[in-house]
Amino acid sequence: MNHYIAAALVILCMGFGQVFLKMGTRDKKNWLLTFFDKYTLLGLGIYLVATVSNLYALQGIYLKHMTSWLGVSYILVVVLSKYILKEHVNWAKILGCVIIAVGIFVYSFPF
Repeated sequence: MNHYIAAALVILCMGFGQVFLKMGTRDKKNWLLTFFDKYTLLGLGIYLVATVSNLYALQGIYLKHMTSWLGVSYILVVVLSKYILKEHVNWAKILGCVIIAVGIFVYSFPF
């Protein structure tokens, strides 16, 4: 069961990591300074946690299942960008999230 908790942590870290990386690149005139922004460093640190958690999760979960469930992180990025970054979510993004969710359902739960 611990491997599934690690997989959930990977999904959460992937979503939050992308949001923090986006926050670190806002309003920067010099692209070199974006590497030293506190949000960029936090996003990279979260990605490090995601990498280590992914290695642990793959010890107990089949790769084909893990890769399909990582698609949930894309849906999480849309939700987090709506509420944290205040970005507009249009119908194309919603349709993309629905297609990802259907794909995960079809692949993970064979009939």
